[in-house]
Amino acid sequence: MAIPRLHLLDATRTDASVPQRGRSRGIPPALERYEAFTSRIIRDAERGAEEIFGSHRLAVHARDTSDFMATLHAAQLRDITFGYLDYRVSVEVTCRALPPDRFIVFMPTNGAGHFEFDGELVSSSTARAFIARPGAPLKFRFEADSPHLFVCIKRALLERQLSRMLGRSLTSEIRFESTLAQFSPTSMRWLSAIQLLHEEIAHPTPLSQMETGLTSLEDYIAATLLLVQQSNYSAALRSPGRTAASRTLRRAVDYIDAHLAEEIQIADIAAAAGCSPRTLQAAFASELGTSAVVYVRDQRLRRVHDELRDGSSRIAPSIYSIAEVARSWGFTHMGRFAAAYRRRFGENPSDTLARAN
Repeated sequence: MAIPRLHLLDATRTDASVPQRGRSRGIPPALERYEAFTSRIIRDAERGAEEIFGSHRLAVHARDTSDFMATLHAAQLRDITFGYLDYRVSVEVTCRALPPDRFIVFMPTNGAGHFEFDGELVSSSTARAFIARPGAPLKFRFEADSPHLFVCIKRALLERQLSRMLGRSLTSEIRFESTLAQFSPTSMRWLSAIQLLHEEIAHPTPLSQMETGLTSLEDYIAATLLLVQQSNYSAALRSPGRTAASRTLRRAVDYIDAHLAEEIQIADIAAAAGCSPRTLQAAFASELGTSAVVYVRDQRLRRVHDELRDGSSRIAPSIYSIAEVARSWGFTHMGRFAAAYRRRFGENPSDTLARAN
């Protein structure tokens, strides 16, 4: 059962009456009109939630079967889905492998959830969210009367946003700590981001219906999670050393920025930085976690991306225009360029240009 995309939904339905049953269960007002399914049949509930969890098995204790009622409300933007899931009774869900393209943040609005993964047992509560990673096997149990809000964030969105924030390509997949304390001074920003998402969905004419507004909203939510939640990239995002680079690195970066559209050799960068090529590579590795060659490529990709995104008044949306922009920033092999662009930004160059137009 497909979750409706946000821009296809009729905002005038906000004035329609909502059954008391829904309101009493605590469905967020913005999601009340986005019902994906309601069912008392366990197998129908499995099928209805497959778009979120992938293939999974749902188990209900025999004594609770008569009281079972599964309800899913969800609104889908482009790379983020915001939803509310309630089974009413205690249930157990077994996922052999979650979908590989998304992170899922589970946030109970009442009761608790218990998640088994990597041989550990972690609980969620109204004060603590759980973050499930893409493609991982997961088994969880929701206690009776434990409806959960959830936010599915596409892996490509998080990787794209993190790459922008770091100014380089990622060297490994993102791994968040599994729990998020929702009421700490830092993580309260995450709740504020979710509240903004809720308000935008609820608004009769949300900014997110405009492509630029949608991109900004999703980027903000992704950046907030990356900044507030501990991960294997937290040190790189928060380290003061990222702005206090060594003189060698500053000189190298200045030279690269000034000659980015030209052919650049490692020997030229090293000479400008006043060091040997080996010392140059060591500086990039220790301070930026990358190599000089990859740094040059990433900066060129960023320039191409910016030009495709912002230069729609000058560029016709064609493959020839994309190739022209790519060549102007030093890319001569279009196949390798397109593959590197997809890895960096999670989309094709033509997608970026089409969105700008």
